Amino acid sequence: MRNEEAERIEREEDRKLELKRREEYLIKLFECEARDREELLRKVRGKQEYLRGASQEEYDYYFRKG
Repeated sequence: MRNEEAERIEREEDRKLELKRREEYLIKLFECEARDREELLRKVRGKQEYLRGASQEEYDYYFRKG
């Protein structure tokens, strides 16, 4: 009976350790994905600003000739 109890406790501890390991992995994965999304968003915003400036210059060139 004691041996079964010890095995049950050991399995439970192993399960808890595995869950903790998986949780840490997912946290790192989500942090990495968040950094990637932030970098992509930064690049997109930079391109938007560039295109706004370019389109304004083109508009000014064609429609605001003095």
